Amino acid sequence: MFCEKCGTKLQDGELFCPNCGTPVKGRAVSDGGAQSIQPAQQPTQPIQSAQPVPPINQPLPQTQPAQQDQKEKKAPKSHKKLFVTIGSVAAAAVVLVGGAFALKLPAKISNFFHKTVSSPEKYYQYVEKENAKELAGSAGSLYQSLVLDSADLFECTSNASVTLAFGDGFDEIFELAENALGEDLSWLESVFADCSITINGNQFALNLSGGLNQKSLLTLAGALDLEDGAAYLQIPELSDTYLGVDLEDMDIPVDEALDYWEDFRDQYTKTIEALPSQGKIEKLVENYVKILSSCVDDADKRSATLKVEGVSQKCTALEIEVTPQLIGDMLQAVLEEARDDADLEDIIVETVDAFGGDGDEAYDEFLREVEYLSDNLGDFGDYDEDEGTILLTLYVDGAGDVIGRLLEINSEEDDIAASFAILTAENGGKFGSEISMHVEEYGDEMDVSFLGSGKKSGDKYSGEFVLSYEENGDGGDMLKITTEKLDMKALKQGMFDGGITIGLAPDGAELLAGVSGGRVPVGGGPLLASILEDIQIVVTGKQSSPNSAEVTCGVTYDGEDMVSVTVSEEQKKASSVKIPKEKNVIFAEDERDLEDWVETIDWKKFYSHLEKTDLPDYLLDPIEDVCDALADGDWDELSGLLYDLEDELGGYDYYDDYYYDDYYDDDYYY
Repeated sequence: MFCEKCGTKLQDGELFCPNCGTPVKGRAVSDGGAQSIQPAQQPTQPIQSAQPVPPINQPLPQTQPAQQDQKEKKAPKSHKKLFVTIGSVAAAAVVLVGGAFALKLPAKISNFFHKTVSSPEKYYQYVEKENAKELAGSAGSLYQSLVLDSADLFECTSNASVTLAFGDGFDEIFELAENALGEDLSWLESVFADCSITINGNQFALNLSGGLNQKSLLTLAGALDLEDGAAYLQIPELSDTYLGVDLEDMDIPVDEALDYWEDFRDQYTKTIEALPSQGKIEKLVENYVKILSSCVDDADKRSATLKVEGVSQKCTALEIEVTPQLIGDMLQAVLEEARDDADLEDIIVETVDAFGGDGDEAYDEFLREVEYLSDNLGDFGDYDEDEGTILLTLYVDGAGDVIGRLLEINSEEDDIAASFAILTAENGGKFGSEISMHVEEYGDEMDVSFLGSGKKSGDKYSGEFVLSYEENGDGGDMLKITTEKLDMKALKQGMFDGGITIGLAPDGAELLAGVSGGRVPVGGGPLLASILEDIQIVVTGKQSSPNSAEVTCGVTYDGEDMVSVTVSEEQKKASSVKIPKEKNVIFAEDERDLEDWVETIDWKKFYSHLEKTDLPDYLLDPIEDVCDALADGDWDELSGLLYDLEDELGGYDYYDDYYYDDYYDDDYYY
């Protein structure tokens, strides 16, 4: 029998649909027919069981009359029957309403309903189905932002900024540089560069700007018009005149370039449009998770307390033995669904067609592979289950969310044991988290774990974590990681908001420094290990949408900021590309045209910008001479000044110092 509302297969004796709660027609609800849900056997590890919850569906005791003389009162039999009938109808209505609207109630009530009414295996299917929605949502968001939204690149403006900043912790390095080079670099606080790229049809714009110590120097504004076959360059702070280039005069095949660009843009856009929508991807994920979980027909359910890094949370444990037969059934169910899945057919055909292939032929080949795999799955059930066991345990909180998964593998015949765990317990604003792997094989052991705890507020987590690695007793703590208001919901959607600090743990620093056992220096020694342990990488991000982000990555030493790089990026609808009027352009047809454009630049203004950046005099003085030569149009003077400036910045001339001073020195020669 199947549920009339949602189509779920019903077991014998079930009074309500385990999926939606709808009463089953033709099956009466009797006071004495309900059975208590008993907790399963207690687990061995890694959780502690809570006290069993008393059965909630035992028949209520019969109420006795308050006074004996009530029995003596005569009433029509029809009234008594009517009272009983009304009570039964009211009780049935309550159950009916509760079942029909359970999925619309808050998560905790809906989860409680399914946990109480459903069998363990049906409850497992419900939990996996509900959690698949979150998984599908995360996968769909990433797919939308990384793939589908890329079609907007042809009509968008992207702004990016990179800043390199030096903190107080970098002063010692500046001192070392001064001793080695003889020049003072302590004036350098930061360097930045901004970039803006616009693609609007067949026109492009590129703006590059830079500066020192948070003070802007220059901007290079460029534009390219493929339809007119011209490119333009301007320094807006110094001149209103553009330098123009006619691409045809430079023997660039403009028509071919335009045709290639338009074909590429159209083909890329059509390909993206032919890809499945975000909704189809989410539906696909949900559907196949549901199919996999529906194959589980045997599970144990018990109340438990999950303990992770000192934090305890009451939950429900669901245990499933993953047998070869179950794996075979899952694969067979997936293949059967894939063979008849119209949505999957559309995705395959449309995607292959979009990339220039034959979608129908590709789908036919897919069906042949499905049939081949389906015909060769019959051997799964022939394995001897005594050779080993695989146990999957899910830990489910009161809202129906999976807070942990534990997979345990044991094969006595092959002398192999392994466990893989992803667990998170929350209680009173505190959390404990564990991602771990333990493998034993022929006497060898390996452990990898990522353990941490801290506080949470909403979706933001602040805590301390340790990454450890051990093999046959050797190893230890490798990395120490701290999170500061890290938004896990945003992270699942491909966005980074919050802070992460990464540093070497003592064992990791000693390993990297080549110290064996923390005592015998093999490489850099204990001193290097101590230095490495004091170095930390700090990453902070501010991202509220996929189209705007700012991330800073810095290095600190002994708590002091040394150097940091900040990258910010924003993508929005394309702004118009500024194509200058012909009267404001000097087209470079020969060398004289280039000189004419250089003469339009206010080099005095450029020097005034440099003065505001804290550049030392040994750099400002020669640059001032160069600017004066440019302003006067004295190209011979400029050539000599540039040579002197190169010599000043380069130190000494190897040819002059060695060959003329040393090689021809009388004492050396003889």
